Amino acid sequence: MVYVFYPVAIKVLAVKYLLEGLCYDEVCTHLRWSISKDSLITQQFIMGLRLAASVLIMVSDWSTFLHIVQN
Repeated sequence: MVYVFYPVAIKVLAVKYLLEGLCYDEVCTHLRWSISKDSLITQQFIMGLRLAASVLIMVSDWSTFLHIVQN
């Protein structure tokens, strides 16, 4: 059971820390200027990334749970 969960946990943590890293002020400022000068677009972009990460984390947790239950 631990061997099944371990790789998934590493992937989930990697995505989590990657998206948290995108929320630092310097990176948000860089994204704002590289995508558009409108901060609303940047905020929507960051929110979209967070939503995608949340869905990815939920799906990976659920698939891990099902895999453990089936075995």
